[in-house]
Amino acid sequence: MAIQMLSVKDLYKTYQSGEGECAAVNHISFSMEKGEFITVIGASGSGKSSLLCLLAGMADMTSGEVLYMGKSLARMTDREKAAYRGREIGFVFQEGNLLEDMTALENAALPGYLYQGRKEVEERAGRWLDCLGLGEQKRKYPGQMSGGQKQRTAIARALVNQPEILFLDEPTGSLDKISGERILRLLVKLNEKGQSIMMVTHDMGAAARGKKVIMIKDGNICKTLTLGRFIQEELEERKTRIYDMMREEKV
Repeated sequence: MAIQMLSVKDLYKTYQSGEGECAAVNHISFSMEKGEFITVIGASGSGKSSLLCLLAGMADMTSGEVLYMGKSLARMTDREKAAYRGREIGFVFQEGNLLEDMTALENAALPGYLYQGRKEVEERAGRWLDCLGLGEQKRKYPGQMSGGQKQRTAIARALVNQPEILFLDEPTGSLDKISGERILRLLVKLNEKGQSIMMVTHDMGAAARGKKVIMIKDGNICKTLTLGRFIQEELEERKTRIYDMMREEKV
């Protein structure tokens, strides 16, 4: 029986703008099962990143409910929410957001320092960096690394506490094609090993890696496409199905 990781019910988030109140996330409902790879697409300003931040507990909702393993994020204490962000999920930002005065190893280990001894955490962070092809970059600082290397370091950091869900916000958006493809192949491998993933992206090649594609328009889900397990030889076919869905919705 599938395990439901996230249950999102009538999620609503507004912001104040110069023109008054604006709904960034407009009554969204969906669920995410363990082992899923969901990609989220939509035009700029459609609410994709706002949705990701709400699910990650990085912003407060206006109304609605997000349940993680049956527990409401809104009803969590500050300590429980900090533990959720620190141990249950991992988050990768578009630009990586590494600390410039820390090495790749220290950046990757950073979230783990709060929960375990330095030696154990750095050993685990080192293994992730090795896995991501960064074994020779461990002692380098972000200013000495390429964009792709920094983004892989950010992924190692997001994985160091062995999160149940990995959230990624445009992880390939600022990378060259080769570096971006390497990240995407890595994410597919992680998912094949059971990692639950949700990724926001503008890139159809990235979106096609998901087992399920959610399209956001005006802050709400306008369409969902189930693609199933990713097979490299089916990439172009999967991209075509996503483009067809976008044309139907005039996105």
